[in-house]
Amino acid sequence: MEGLSVEFCECGSLKVNGSCTNKKCKNYVRKDPPATAKQLEIIRDLLFQLGRDEDEYNLNDISSKEAASLIEDLEAEIETNE
Repeated sequence: MEGLSVEFCECGSLKVNGSCTNKKCKNYVRKDPPATAKQLEIIRDLLFQLGRDEDEYNLNDISSKEAASLIEDLEAEIETNE
């Protein structure tokens, strides 16, 4: 497969694109899942309420964890402005 790097890690497990598949290994890199469609919808609505341009935010590459944090921040800002 193009763009896929597979090798053995020092712990003996497979290492895919630089991340060990063994969750206990120091070379394991946890990937957060991407933001859900619902999270993105909420973010866009909050940005609209604040009069902000969503193009200023990198919503294409935002993780679910980052989206949750952004939602909290935007909601807090709206509450402050009321």
